[in-house]
Amino acid sequence: MRSYGSSRVCPAPSAPFGFIDAPPSVNRLAGLIWLSHKLYPQAAPGDLHGKIAAFHALFHGRRADDAALTALLGD
Repeated sequence: MRSYGSSRVCPAPSAPFGFIDAPPSVNRLAGLIWLSHKLYPQAAPGDLHGKIAAFHALFHGRRADDAALTALLGD
């Protein structure tokens, strides 16, 4: 998350494809998980890194390691 004055900006992850924008893909499902954790962290159950790692394993055929997840999610 980046701060600009009193505003906070959270650029959406974009690897291997965008979580929110183009191209339309299954990564938009990961985008929903990511958004729920960013917008409502107190209501989002579970670990974001674990959920995104499981998503990549299911849809991309490989589980992302901790370094890749940190680079992707920026946390």
